[in-house]
Amino acid sequence: MVQIGLSAFIEIPHENRYRVHTFNFYVYPGSFGSVNVKFLCQASALEFLCRHNFDFNKFIYDGISYLNEEQEKVLCNEIEELSVATDAECDYDEITVQEISSKISEWLATAKNEDKLVLEKPPSK
Repeated sequence: MVQIGLSAFIEIPHENRYRVHTFNFYVYPGSFGSVNVKFLCQASALEFLCRHNFDFNKFIYDGISYLNEEQEKVLCNEIEELSVATDAECDYDEITVQEISSKISEWLATAKNEDKLVLEKPPSK
């Protein structure tokens, strides 16, 4: 699956018609932690998509990532294990992490493609 389409129909009662709004969403099986799905497709499917002007860059870069239930369980277990380990070995306080996150957010809002952000390692507790 590479794209999901959704159409919403609104009845126009006095005109005996419907108004329709259609939305298309690219979906892409991104990688999360150790969950790294093999993405296989047939050459004919790619040819079909190319003939119909499918935007592969948008599919990969802007596609909505998803997990199936089994993959979600694996990832949740990894996060839980990481959370337990991180709580025990945390070197930085929450305020420091928030300050660094703010610096990154501010930089992202104004950065151009060539710009770089250099962060110094904060002192440990």
